[in-house]
Amino acid sequence: MNFRFLSIFILLIGILIAFAYYNTTQKNFEKNNKTTTMPIFPSFSLDSVAVSPKELNTNFSSVLIHFNSTCDHCQYEAQELLKNKVKLQKANIILVSSETLPMLKAFSKTYHLHKIPSLQIWKSNADTLQKYFGRLSIPHIFIYNAKKELIKSYQGETKIQAILKYIQ
Repeated sequence: MNFRFLSIFILLIGILIAFAYYNTTQKNFEKNNKTTTMPIFPSFSLDSVAVSPKELNTNFSSVLIHFNSTCDHCQYEAQELLKNKVKLQKANIILVSSETLPMLKAFSKTYHLHKIPSLQIWKSNADTLQKYFGRLSIPHIFIYNAKKELIKSYQGETKIQAILKYIQ
């Protein structure tokens, strides 16, 4: 009986140590692999044309928003972008998702995103996004200066004022 209890106890301790080790190494991996410059990752525009961050206006800051069209927080972000389109004129705004092009086109139409001249919607593969950005939340916002250096990132719904302070 004591041997069985001791075996289970040792097994549980081993599992806890393995779990703690995994969490620590995963956090260190994410910390050490955070991109400090905007990665050049393959994507497609709503017209199925290949696009890349290399093509963005180099005189402006860039705001890259990973989103999903069914996400309430992402829908809020889209509404806020439209309300502040004048303030966003001198920034590259990129909404990127791994959803289908028809879903992205419907999202753009629903939220009138075509009315924001500086905004583009890109489709990319989920594996590609994870490769270049690591684990992403929805929404996940990256703000880059004109040199394409990461200056701020937000996970989750973010007030437009927080974004605007970094691009003006």
